[in-house]
Amino acid sequence: MRRASAALGAGGAVVLAIAALAQQPGPPASRPAPVAKAPLAYFAAHCARCHGPHGSFYGAEFGAKRSDEDLRKIVHEMAEGPGGAPIAGPDLDAQVAYHRSLIDRKPFLVWTLARGTALAGEVSPGAVVTARAGARPLPVKATGTRWSVTLPKGVPARAVVLTARKGGATSVLALASAAFTHSQPLAPGSE
Repeated sequence: MRRASAALGAGGAVVLAIAALAQQPGPPASRPAPVAKAPLAYFAAHCARCHGPHGSFYGAEFGAKRSDEDLRKIVHEMAEGPGGAPIAGPDLDAQVAYHRSLIDRKPFLVWTLARGTALAGEVSPGAVVTARAGARPLPVKATGTRWSVTLPKGVPARAVVLTARKGGATSVLALASAAFTHSQPLAPGSE
């Protein structure tokens, strides 16, 4: 693998590393799974009436100087209170990640369905979604904030890497390692 990485350069090394990760069996509990409550649909149903479609009423200073802990607490409290639809666990994690995407103004991607060869999820409005398994491009159907991919025979979901582009911003989601983008806390100074 080291020789192949050197021959392919940095980009090829990343593809090989993701492919190698996708091949590792690992315990089932450590593998990402689709999120049960689609964050954009949840936001539209329970939050948009006060915060606008896709957080459009938040304003330019949304999230400014908020720690990740504060953001999580606020999202949890708003879901239980005015939202009237409490969420916890991975669903809360995904909703917090969606809010991180609104703060850093990068497209959000989430995986919400795996049924047979069908994968589906959500993406920020206006983003263009592409998918690949290793170096192989996969056709993506995208309508509004929904995307779907039909896996070719022999390609596991964990081999899929999705990319969302909107304006000059890009987000990448490798299903081998996560069910949604923005799963890591914001870097200091990005708030």
